[in-house]
Amino acid sequence: MKKLFMIYMLSMLSTIFLLYGCLTEEKCPEFIKWDVISKQIYWYKKLSEEVGMNLPKDLVLLNHSNGGGRLDKYYEWLVSSSSIFELPIMNQPGIIRYSEMPIYNSTKVIESRLKKIKLKDVDRSYLSEWEKGEYLFRGLAVVSSTKNYLLIERYTRK
Repeated sequence: MKKLFMIYMLSMLSTIFLLYGCLTEEKCPEFIKWDVISKQIYWYKKLSEEVGMNLPKDLVLLNHSNGGGRLDKYYEWLVSSSSIFELPIMNQPGIIRYSEMPIYNSTKVIESRLKKIKLKDVDRSYLSEWEKGEYLFRGLAVVSSTKNYLLIERYTRK
């Protein structure tokens, strides 16, 4: 419940940020906590740069992990947005843009990272893989009628 409250608060702050357009602390109304906004802007920019994607502006970070440290430099981020995610185009023979994935399996993968939250009204699921720098990335997107989810996994090239 505490996690859901924090997600709600971050999404509210991002909405206020967009409405008031406060890019510096001086331009923000007193009730807005600048340190929270600056942390959200920081991770948004860092994640966009890290994975090499244009991410939606209403992005909410739901979870992140190094997977228990089992793989060298492995990391994953689970984010949500009301916008549909535009993943980098997959560079695989026979795949035009993305690889469509089974909805049931993809939903279970996302739910396993969300802990107690169950996804409803899932319409579509797709996957893409891309390279950036020394890393390989895999993005699994799940589209539902209320929210869209994206699990981004980062691996080291072998």
